[in-house]
Amino acid sequence: MAHIPEIHSEIYPFGVDKLLDLLPKMGTSKYFGLQLWQLVGILLIIIISMVFHKIFTLIIEKIIINFMIRYGYRKVADSYMAPIAKPMSILIIFPILLLLVPVLQLPLTITTYTIIALKALWPVFATIVFYRIVDVLGEYLVKLADRTESTLDDQLVPLLRKALKIFVIIIGVLAILANLDIDILPLLTGLSIGGLAFALAAQDTLKNFFGSIMIFIDKPFQIGDWITSGDIDGTVEEVGFRATRVRTFRNSVTYVPNGMIADKTVDNHGLRRYRRFTTQIGITYDTPAHLINVFVDGLRGIVTKHPHTWKDNYHIYFNDLANSSLNIMFYIFFEVPTWGDELRCRHEILIEIVKLAENLGVNFAFPTRTLHMETFPEKKGNSPEFEMETATLNKKLQEFMARPKDWEADAGSK
Repeated sequence: MAHIPEIHSEIYPFGVDKLLDLLPKMGTSKYFGLQLWQLVGILLIIIISMVFHKIFTLIIEKIIINFMIRYGYRKVADSYMAPIAKPMSILIIFPILLLLVPVLQLPLTITTYTIIALKALWPVFATIVFYRIVDVLGEYLVKLADRTESTLDDQLVPLLRKALKIFVIIIGVLAILANLDIDILPLLTGLSIGGLAFALAAQDTLKNFFGSIMIFIDKPFQIGDWITSGDIDGTVEEVGFRATRVRTFRNSVTYVPNGMIADKTVDNHGLRRYRRFTTQIGITYDTPAHLINVFVDGLRGIVTKHPHTWKDNYHIYFNDLANSSLNIMFYIFFEVPTWGDELRCRHEILIEIVKLAENLGVNFAFPTRTLHMETFPEKKGNSPEFEMETATLNKKLQEFMARPKDWEADAGSK
């Protein structure tokens, strides 16, 4: 008896019990098993719900949507906010219905199930509204991602949107169960135990999931980067929660678990500012020394004049005496963004080298073998005759060493 006022105020909050003094005055005649004032009350609730529905829909459509269109979010307003205008207005009507239904004094069973249905439907519409709001948030994040140079966050936005939608659905289901007076604590306990068993059975999946998180945090590569990691060699197309999709140079697609990428060394060719090109230019052994110097100077001039070479770091020197050629080391860098541009620059440089050799009369070497016929009757042998006196050889050596060196002349000019 002491709790009757408390229970009464809980069922009829905000003074709606005063309607019980007004509505029965409309008549108590029975029609279809209900009194006249109850039928009038149902009609009034329907009218009030429709009026509030129209008002709130109008507010959302005319004010909020026009506000978003004014600030450049027309796509978001038309695609996402307009469809949730009606569910959002219905969401606001449900508390009004929960207040007025007890006033109708319907049979206890009908009242009970009606209130339970209203409480269960309210989270359904709330889930729909928040599900759409996630799309609105996703569009905003897309605009933020477009402002950054990184392409990895462009891939993160749809993944984050999917995760938030799943989270909204789970919370919505739990809210529906709670409003149906179903105890969700045993359910959550069971889920936690089942989740532990699932985690033990799906260690690799969890490893890949946390590997994807580390990729998004550390950002070792971006979408479109050329990477090499173990046997993986190709261009990154997509980074998911479980695997990364890589397009190989054979045009096939490789799906690599993120846990594997997180555990291995990743060579990101896409972050290179310069692309190295090195080769050995072999010329014939009969090329005189002064022509070699001129040819090397011409090679350096080609590099300095090309618009896409790194002018501060290149090495071009007569470098090796090979079996059948005099080798000139050609070591340069290209400042280009893509592999295709690099190939084009290589073509241009090599064509200029061939033209330079033709202009100077330099012959490129190729593997050769010379056969010497030692002697013929009345013919002199092909083998050279060497000076046999050590004193004479030492004198020639001293004269050679005493002559001015090329690098000494270069040092004097500097």
